[in-house]
Amino acid sequence: MAFLYLSFPFLLHLMLRWNSVWLSLLVSFLPLAVVLLLSAIFKVSDYSGAENQLTTHGLIYIGPLARLFEFAVGIALQVSRKNRRSFSGFERHMWLLQLLSLAMAAWFVAKGGTLGIRPWMPHVFTIWFDYSGGLPIWAFVIWTFSFSNAWPAAFLSNRLLVALGEVSFAIYLVHFSIGHAAARQFCQLFHIENSSLQLALYLLLVIGASFCLYYAIERPGMAIGRHWANCVYPKRDLSKTERQEASVQELVSNSSRTPAD
Repeated sequence: MAFLYLSFPFLLHLMLRWNSVWLSLLVSFLPLAVVLLLSAIFKVSDYSGAENQLTTHGLIYIGPLARLFEFAVGIALQVSRKNRRSFSGFERHMWLLQLLSLAMAAWFVAKGGTLGIRPWMPHVFTIWFDYSGGLPIWAFVIWTFSFSNAWPAAFLSNRLLVALGEVSFAIYLVHFSIGHAAARQFCQLFHIENSSLQLALYLLLVIGASFCLYYAIERPGMAIGRHWANCVYPKRDLSKTERQEASVQELVSNSSRTPAD
């Protein structure tokens, strides 16, 4: 995770300063290609019971080099929002694409593990597909739902779901390491054997810990990050001429809205 965070400013620099999303995606894809190629050449084992043994599971699922491409795709989706004007004429029909993306995601969840093309894949690529094969589909879901004016996205914009979305990264961090262990300890301490109560306790602990982590650490960290970003990329001050032109345009706009006497 730390490697991905360290790579973030470099990928963002490629996308913004060089104005090349595709170049940054290519750069992030190359480590994945190298990992897959070397794993196939040296026939790295899938799993191993030996400690500190090099495996394809470690390289492809855990290793940051193989996950860099997915990280870059997420950044590219956010950066691409500035080009949404090109879809302004189609935005009122975006709900169709949103429903299509959800249907594709549901199909992949149901059938992704048994896709007919998997026997034709190289073994190493099959392992990657098991972990990350849904990347294009989930990227499509995220992109379509970034158009929040459409009703499927608007339905998901209520305050509760938005709040859970904001703490989703914290949920990812604590759902197993803290939530699972704490819930198990509580169930043993209070002799809770009902599975529904165990699940409710687990969700309560995970969500509660996630909100604490979000407000105590994540939000202050984001504030520090924004401050540093403003120091590195300060907002460009308008020149005197640009300010004058903006004032004239505002004056003309205001006068055009004033009814004639």
